[in-house]
Amino acid sequence: MTVSAGRRPESTSVFVLVAGPPGSGKSTLALPLASELRLPLLAKDAIKEALIEVLGAPATLEDSRELGRASVMALLTVASTSPGAVL
Repeated sequence: MTVSAGRRPESTSVFVLVAGPPGSGKSTLALPLASELRLPLLAKDAIKEALIEVLGAPATLEDSRELGRASVMALLTVASTSPGAVL
C-alpha cells in the first residue's frame, strides 16, 4: 500500500505518547505535533483541569495523586475509543 506524505491509510491507528518530567515542555511539543500529524490531542492536563473545575481543588497530597490517577484513567478510556491521537 502506498501512502502519500501527510496521509495515513484509513485502517492504521497511530498513537504518539509524549512523555517526560514535569516542566520539560511536553504540552508545548504535543500541540504542534498533533497538528502536524493531523491527530487529535488528548491532554491529561486538560482533563485534570476539568475535573478540578467540577470537583474542586484537591485538599491533600493524596487527593492530588488520586485526581492524577483519575485523569490518566479518563485519558486512556477516551484513547481506547479513538482511531489515533497524540497523548
